[in-house]
Amino acid sequence: MNQISNRLINIFEVLLSGDSFTSPSILAQSLDVSIRTIYRELHDVEELLKPFNLKLKSKSKLGYKLVGKKENKEKFSEYLKLNTNSYAWKSVEERRSLILIEILKSNGYMKLQTLADKLNVSESTISRDIEQIKPSIANYDIDVFTKKGIGIEVIGDEENIRKAISDLVYSNLEMTLALGLDIKTNILNYFKNQNSGILGLLNKDDLEEVVDVLVSSSNNIIYRITEFSLIGLVIHLTVAINRIRNGEQIVLDKKLFKDIKQEKMYIDARIIAGDIEDRFNIKFPEDELGYILMHLKGTRPRNISNKDGQDLDIGNYEAMILVDKLIDRFSEITDYNFHNDEMLVIGLLAHLAPSIIRLSNNLEIRNPLINEIKGEYLELFTIVKETSQIISEELEVNVSDDEIAYLTLHFGAAIERMKLDGESQSLNIGVVCASGIGISALLSSTIKSNFPDISLVEPLSVDQVLNEDLKSMGFDLLVATLNIESVIPTVYVNPLLTDVDLSMLRKAMDEIKISNTPKTKVKLSINPDIINQIKLIGVDLNQARDDVIYKIILEITDNEKLKQEIFDKVIKRETMAPVIIKDKKFVLYHCSIETIDKAYVVLFYADSDKRSLLYKDIDIGAMMLLPKPPVASDRYTLSNISKALVENDDLAISIQSKSLKNIKEILFESMRENNE
Repeated sequence: MNQISNRLINIFEVLLSGDSFTSPSILAQSLDVSIRTIYRELHDVEELLKPFNLKLKSKSKLGYKLVGKKENKEKFSEYLKLNTNSYAWKSVEERRSLILIEILKSNGYMKLQTLADKLNVSESTISRDIEQIKPSIANYDIDVFTKKGIGIEVIGDEENIRKAISDLVYSNLEMTLALGLDIKTNILNYFKNQNSGILGLLNKDDLEEVVDVLVSSSNNIIYRITEFSLIGLVIHLTVAINRIRNGEQIVLDKKLFKDIKQEKMYIDARIIAGDIEDRFNIKFPEDELGYILMHLKGTRPRNISNKDGQDLDIGNYEAMILVDKLIDRFSEITDYNFHNDEMLVIGLLAHLAPSIIRLSNNLEIRNPLINEIKGEYLELFTIVKETSQIISEELEVNVSDDEIAYLTLHFGAAIERMKLDGESQSLNIGVVCASGIGISALLSSTIKSNFPDISLVEPLSVDQVLNEDLKSMGFDLLVATLNIESVIPTVYVNPLLTDVDLSMLRKAMDEIKISNTPKTKVKLSINPDIINQIKLIGVDLNQARDDVIYKIILEITDNEKLKQEIFDKVIKRETMAPVIIKDKKFVLYHCSIETIDKAYVVLFYADSDKRSLLYKDIDIGAMMLLPKPPVASDRYTLSNISKALVENDDLAISIQSKSLKNIKEILFESMRENNE
């Protein structure tokens, strides 16, 4: 079959969502296009529908509907899902970068309509964006020309075009992944950067093969889930391969497996398992297939419009609350703030969503890396085990050591990232021997050559250690060949400086870098000002999501620059973890942002009965903004507000009845109950 446009896919998805006729005007309104565009897209689609035994029926004054058996419609829906080829963008700047890369990659002319379809915007938007991006490529001696009726052409030297593409692609990993460029290289680089940490326990050859399998898989999974989810999937599959080779079996409840086989992503799980079997010459047991499916259910869709229907349902909301509490507990135990690590948040979300299903059904999972994790990272494993008591308390389940070992991988990777963030810190080291001349001078030279992140290595005598204030002189660490007393952390080494000594020195340097990271103790107290300053507004939900979000932002600020910054951050967060809870008819927009100095909460209700397709199941919602870095009491307050919005029916009723007074009373009462 020929490639079909994303716009036509969107139209068919609307028609597949119901059995009655849908008018062209409703289709146009739902997709934010003209009626003429609807007519043009639906012209001559018989050949596309024929293999699925479906027909497009049209009636004057009624519109269109798809006619055929239910199972044929389901097959057609899966086909549409696999052929969606649109790009997610989180800001106007990123959209323009995507346009520029596509133009630079093209050979000859590219039609405006092609770009409009890929980015789900109008041709006029593409034209305006092209005018805005022209100055950004002027430094490469490249220009873009548009010829009416033909398309867009890039004029410039081939070498300059390649350099422009390279600079654009490697400036943004997520955009690179969205375009399918060098995905294997970028994902492997992620693991390579943390090769010395806990993720280094994964089999490197298997990991590389798994990435290659996913990149070449026929289900296009790399285009459909975020890079964070892709990394989590790679970890899951690499561990599963190890488990199968070791002959370790996991058991999935037969009834549960029968139920989850009805999930949309079951086909994806089968395709991935089949590809892994072919590459590794192993057999994936059916129970392992079920675990792949449960993991896929926890992934985040890449497409910004979230067409696959993978909204964050109540189960995933439970995972979100758990993640927040886990990071709170881990931060409190370690005395460092991990809330700003987006990769940790998304990684834990992707892991916990399927884990909640497993744990709730008393299903255990085997982790073949558990002995290595306990052996090499026992202290971290113990901390994560204490942290995981949150899961036991919230879900009233037992959390096995195998499950804790998986969580340890995620928290361990977060610690490694903190170390990497600290690599820009240059340390001052004093090397101590009796005289400060002989051995210490030799050691200083060896240390300096092995650790480029050291700014100063100074030979010191014992007298200097005893009589001078080395701390005020800026020394961070001492390396000594004999016992000394000092308030500065000290590593004792052999005068010949063995590999063991170098390893101990690196560990001490990493600990100092982490200790220099600002610490944030978690204080579980509320900020009453946030509740007192809550705003309540009515919003027209019969419009596009971006318009809804922008309307809410107007209640927060009238500063144009800040409006755009908030909008971009909210859209980015939506792409990673959308929160739509259909059972409660509730949507939440939230993000952390550096350019605000306090937390904001805006609650909203639908001000009419009309709804666009995206909001057809929504009655109320909220936007919550948190300063970055956050104040612990602000985060705790917003976390409790979001929990109350989902769990307290009286609060939802008060929002719909437009009673701000009742809303505040309910929230203050809820806070008091949580603190008792």
